[in-house]
Amino acid sequence: MSGLGFWLLGLAMGLRHALDPDHLVAVSVMVAETGSFRPAARVGALWGIGHTLTLLILGVPLLLLRMQLPQKVQAGLEGLVGIALIALGGATLWRLWRRRIHLHWHEHDGKRHLHFHAHGATPHDLPTAHHHEHPQRSTGWRPLLIGMVHGLAGSGAAAVMVMTTAPSLLAGIVYLAVFGIGSIVGMTATAFALSLPVWLAQQRFERVYWTLLATTGVVSVAFGFYLLWELGYLLMTA
Repeated sequence: MSGLGFWLLGLAMGLRHALDPDHLVAVSVMVAETGSFRPAARVGALWGIGHTLTLLILGVPLLLLRMQLPQKVQAGLEGLVGIALIALGGATLWRLWRRRIHLHWHEHDGKRHLHFHAHGATPHDLPTAHHHEHPQRSTGWRPLLIGMVHGLAGSGAAAVMVMTTAPSLLAGIVYLAVFGIGSIVGMTATAFALSLPVWLAQQRFERVYWTLLATTGVVSVAFGFYLLWELGYLLMTA
C-alpha cells in the first residue's frame, strides 16, 4: 500500500472509530445535556481532541520503543472506560434526582398518563417552548477528559496495528495523527447529528426530553458495568 493510501486508511479508520459503542454512549450522555447544535459539536470535537492527545502521547513512545503494553495494563485502561461511563451516567441521573424529576401519573379528560414530572424546579431548569434556558449549556472540560480516557484504552491496540503495517516509523506516527484527526471529525459530525432529536425534544416535548436524558444516563451506567463485567470475565478465563 502506498504512503498516501496508508494515511487515507488511517483517516477512514478514525472516522469509523468514532462510532464504537462505548464512544457513542459517552458522547450521547453529554450531547443530551447541551441544548443545541453548537455545544453538541463542541462536545464531539473536545472528545476527539482528548482521544487524539492520549493516542499520540502513549502511542508514539510505543512505536519508538517497538513495545506492546502488557495485557494487565491494557485491561486496566479498558476498565477505566467502564468506570468513566458509570460516573458519567451516574452524574446525569444525580442531576435529574436533584431537580426532582420522576415518573408521575396525571389524569386528563378521564385518561391517566404516565410521564416525567419536575417539582421544585426553577424556570432555568426546565426546557420549554417558551423559555430556552437549558440544564447544561456549558460543556466544560468533561468531554476532553472522557476522550482522553478512551484514547488511553485504544492507544495500545492502535500502536500494535501500526507496528505491523506501517512502512516506516515516520509513516506510523503520521498514521496515528491522521487517525486522530479522523476521530475528531467523525465524533464532531456524530455529536452534531445526535443533537437534532435532543434539540427538538427540548423545544417542543419536555416529557420526551426528560425521558431521553434519563435513558442516556441509565444506558451509560449499564454499559459501564457491562464493560467491567466483560473485562473481569476475560481476565478470569485468560
